[in-house]
Amino acid sequence: GIITQVVADVATNLVTNLILGSDWIQSNNVYILTPEKRIMIRW
Repeated sequence: GIITQVVADVATNLVTNLILGSDWIQSNNVYILTPEKRIMIRW
């Protein structure tokens, strides 16, 4: 498995389903595939 650390705030009343910080996305090589409703992490 993949081990990573994330500092996150949890909110219960937002209009979006996914919140990731740009710094975390870039440092973890994250691809957001909106048509498929998936995220992919390349290692």
